Amino acid sequence: TKNLMKFEPSAKSGSVPGFYYGTLTFDTVKATIAADATTVDVTNGSGEYQLTDGTAAAVALTDIINGSHGDVITLLGSGGSFPSTIAASEAKFEMKDGADWTALAGSVITFKAYKNGALAADIIWLEQSRS
Repeated sequence: TKNLMKFEPSAKSGSVPGFYYGTLTFDTVKATIAADATTVDVTNGSGEYQLTDGTAAAVALTDIINGSHGDVITLLGSGGSFPSTIAASEAKFEMKDGADWTALAGSVITFKAYKNGALAADIIWLEQSRS
């Protein structure tokens, strides 16, 4: 079963319709990331990944691994006493306005993968949005 929606302008236009690559709000979480993890494994592909509160201190995320060029990954904040963080200075992340991010309860950040070299590890994560 599926629903098909067709969007068309009411008047002729020179603008081409765009494509939405984000996560749908009714999608389930692809994986829950273990407490104190410094990397996020996105083997399950594009979608939402739930972060888990640290056990003794806030942990800095340093990379998202096993992604492919064009993947769109959304990280959901855990809140708690020791939420994960992403530093704007981290080499694998390009953060909008050079701002750090903390995985507070209800916070969300979305990245898009960009492969900037020949190796599989040559992926940087460009921030698309946060709340």
